[in-house]
Amino acid sequence: MEKIIFDIFGVIFRILLRYWTKDNKNSNILTSNFIDITQFAEKCGLSFLEAKKFNRTIEDFIDKIANDFIREFGTQIEDNERKKAILYQVQKDLQKINLNENTILSLSNNPSALQMLIMNQSKQERELWSSDELSLYTNCVKYISKMGIDFISKLPTFSSAALNIVIKRQEEYSNKLDDILSEIHSMADLVKSSELQFREYESIYRENIIEKYGKIELIGSKLQDRHVRRYDITSAYVELNCVNDNSMEELELSKVFKSNNIVWLKGEAGAGKTTFLQWIAVCSAKGDRMAIENIENTIPIVIGLRNIEWPLDLTKVVNKITATEGIYCPKGWVYDLLQNQEIILLIDGLDEVSKSKREEIYSYIEDIAKKYHQIKILLTARNSVKDNINCPKSCYEIMPMKMNRINDFIEYWHESVLRRDAIIEDVEIETLQYNLKQKIIESNSLKELACNPLLCAMLCALNYVNNEQLPENKMQLFEQCCEMLMDARDSQRNIDTNMYENIPKLDYPMKRRILEEIAFRMLNNGVSSENKQTIIYFLQQLLNDTNIISNTNNNYCVENILNFLIERSGIIREPEEGSIDFIHKTFMEFLSVKTICRNGDWDILIKEACNVNWRETIIMCFSEMANANINYVLNQLVDKGKSECDDRYFLMASLCLSNANFFYAPIKKEIDEKIREMIPPSEEKIEEMSQLGLHLLTFLKNSEKYTPQEKYNCLQLLATIKVKEAIPVILSYVKCYSDATFIPIYQFAMDLLWQYQQSELEEYDVKEYIFSNMLAYVNEDKLITCETTLYILNNYYLSNKNAKLLKTIKQMIILGQNSKNQKGGKTNFGKYFEACETVKIIGDTKNLAFLSQFMNIKRLEVESNTHLVILTYELKELKNLISVLTLYIQTNQPEIRFIKRMSENMKNLEIIEIYLENQDLSLDSDTFDYFSQLKEVRFSVDESLANAIIKNISKIKGTNKNLAISINSNEG
Repeated sequence: MEKIIFDIFGVIFRILLRYWTKDNKNSNILTSNFIDITQFAEKCGLSFLEAKKFNRTIEDFIDKIANDFIREFGTQIEDNERKKAILYQVQKDLQKINLNENTILSLSNNPSALQMLIMNQSKQERELWSSDELSLYTNCVKYISKMGIDFISKLPTFSSAALNIVIKRQEEYSNKLDDILSEIHSMADLVKSSELQFREYESIYRENIIEKYGKIELIGSKLQDRHVRRYDITSAYVELNCVNDNSMEELELSKVFKSNNIVWLKGEAGAGKTTFLQWIAVCSAKGDRMAIENIENTIPIVIGLRNIEWPLDLTKVVNKITATEGIYCPKGWVYDLLQNQEIILLIDGLDEVSKSKREEIYSYIEDIAKKYHQIKILLTARNSVKDNINCPKSCYEIMPMKMNRINDFIEYWHESVLRRDAIIEDVEIETLQYNLKQKIIESNSLKELACNPLLCAMLCALNYVNNEQLPENKMQLFEQCCEMLMDARDSQRNIDTNMYENIPKLDYPMKRRILEEIAFRMLNNGVSSENKQTIIYFLQQLLNDTNIISNTNNNYCVENILNFLIERSGIIREPEEGSIDFIHKTFMEFLSVKTICRNGDWDILIKEACNVNWRETIIMCFSEMANANINYVLNQLVDKGKSECDDRYFLMASLCLSNANFFYAPIKKEIDEKIREMIPPSEEKIEEMSQLGLHLLTFLKNSEKYTPQEKYNCLQLLATIKVKEAIPVILSYVKCYSDATFIPIYQFAMDLLWQYQQSELEEYDVKEYIFSNMLAYVNEDKLITCETTLYILNNYYLSNKNAKLLKTIKQMIILGQNSKNQKGGKTNFGKYFEACETVKIIGDTKNLAFLSQFMNIKRLEVESNTHLVILTYELKELKNLISVLTLYIQTNQPEIRFIKRMSENMKNLEIIEIYLENQDLSLDSDTFDYFSQLKEVRFSVDESLANAIIKNISKIKGTNKNLAISINSNEG
């Protein structure tokens, strides 16, 4: 039987290798017959010795797969003769496949297509088989098809050189093969429905979701040809961070479902919203519970709002995934999923539909959430969508990539686009990556572009194509990227439209003009995708009414022109049959700018000023407009804001002003004055005003007139402007406040400073400033400071005079990081507080490393609601706490038993004081046994808990019968 299995995989690999050559238009390999792998390699141009190496490489892959196959199916069906017969049938079916060009091309990277092709060879022979025999046959063919298509898609684009790449990277491809086989097995374990029909459909549906959303298009991925290259999201996905709107907690995107089943995810254009949504869909379909938290046992339904049919029907959405194979959702399947609350709804692009359509979606979600509490829902939108849903949810904003994420993104782009197909040598790729990273580090303008995944991909592509010459601003970036995608590579490779029937010669300005007009039409109609026939009709009218194409050349077909642009421009596409959209909405917005400026339609900018779908286009127009036009639009926006008492017009005017090349000074002064009147911002205006970015810095400096809340709101606004130029403005809030109600302002400002790089803080002499400020908080032998202050002052050198002053400090209050977005660190600044005997820590800090240099603490007080698992672990790591005699803990966490963890490094502890704000209390009988010097435990609790402790005093004492227990009721 083993020989049959190895023969089966020998046949399938010959089929797969023929399939691999499908994109090589000039190759005769596809229609050639060959007996073995060595012969195939020789036909591809390898020498005999190279061909033998390639054969051995493929044989190793076959060995791995065959052994895995035997483990998977070896125990199914006890009758070995029947098992052999079934495997022989599989082998015969494979051999019967007609390997002509049309058959191979029809597989289209689809495992299901290959499965059907194989199974269609023996329908009649299997009619009398038992259900077990049919199941084994089907599972074998499904395994072969899935493994084969998935593995061949990992290989570089076919060429003679590609065979040597496979030999060279054998171990790498072997690891990829392990991942494929592991995924096949895990997918088989996912389907649990008791209904056979449901189980079969769910299996097909999950696989199709992975196929549809498991590949992503990368900007610049068509550097060698115009055929759309889609990359495996598993290898191309880079984890991004987001921040919670309410708590300001920063966390990885994979954790957005940790606290709520409904998540609203917003972000700027190109921030990675749709890619993350696809990643969730794939992880859910695969059952990958490690990649995304809290989505286990879910089945994804993806709703792309730009192409959705109204009214919304989940069954229709599901059917779109499998209908291409003639398979439709069984009646009752979606209802069953809803009842079992297994669905995860992924709703993409709220900003791409009208407000009335959004209201329909919100009503639908509210109804679903009310009826099915456990169903998970993700909604994505740009920041400009300010709507609200009336149901419990968590709102997050995707953060711009920091330098470490930018580095990761650059590496995966080069790995996916250049290294995968060995377009250039690995050494050259490493040099390209290194140089690009250095340029971004050294240039603030490039860093500002690179922090956006879409723009970062453009930079990677242009860096390669333009011999490492990069644009410096967003408009230049889009301009060069459009030229690269539409024209440059075709020009270099002498691709001519004459090879297409009934198409005139289209140069770059012609292609660009046509796409600009399509873009503006879609923007003006408020759509992100359009029916193909509608676009064909529009183009017919456009070309008839303009001289874009010379009147002498009217022998053309409009539909062919559109198909040519879809295939060759790299800007528009046909994601679903009969539907046209741009590869990213940002390209539609950018290309619309030229049409607006060409038409001089300035009034439309004023009319749409508050339309969230026009925001990016209006701002970009100002970099193309003449001075007179800029002043006209700005004046109109200001007048509109005054007459309608609507600050949105002033904010838009200010945004446009920051992007304008020219402007009239008086109008700038008037707009700035209006912005100044909005400072300090009200809480509800913070998010809207944050769009002004750097332009706000001059207005946000601290003022003595501000209340604590107003100062806090200003700092919240500053927290959204993540550039080093904000540091001096934040520093204006770092001062000695005599009024205790302002202390949280000092703390918040310090927390914001700690988020910056050390080099950026040094550039503005931050250490010197905050140390002098720290001294202002010294009161006799007491000091109030912040955890982040101690971190920032790491390695700060003190004069003898200042060092002597700090040595007089005996009592300290240290304010822990206030936000959940806590950044850890190390500091040696505590060494100056050698006389400090009492330290009180206030706040929910999760990192106590700042205490490590305090060598003489006698009394340690911790007022924190951080989980005691974390808190006690941190204290346990501090070996310097052996000097502590009294430990005071005030918390709302009941798990006091974790205190015993600290017995190793607090051996001299004599008194433990516990102030508990929680009515529950979790103590083990040995909680205090490990503190050999412990004399007394003091509880401050409410009356009911006090009575419970009294009843259990002997248990609480444990083995230390001399331990004194005192209880104080803290009620009232």
